[in-house]
Amino acid sequence: MSTPVQIRLIGEPADVERVAEVLRAALDLYAESRPYASRRNPSHVRLYLEVLPS
Repeated sequence: MSTPVQIRLIGEPADVERVAEVLRAALDLYAESRPYASRRNPSHVRLYLEVLPS
């Protein structure tokens, strides 16, 4: 079995959610974090996804 690949998304909350939706539909999602506040830009969030390679 393959090991999960980690992906970090950073940006405006709505943009991060839109990109995460595309990734969820296209890839085999293994795990997902909750959105965290970005350290560098308070209006941005970080979201971590782990996906399994096909």
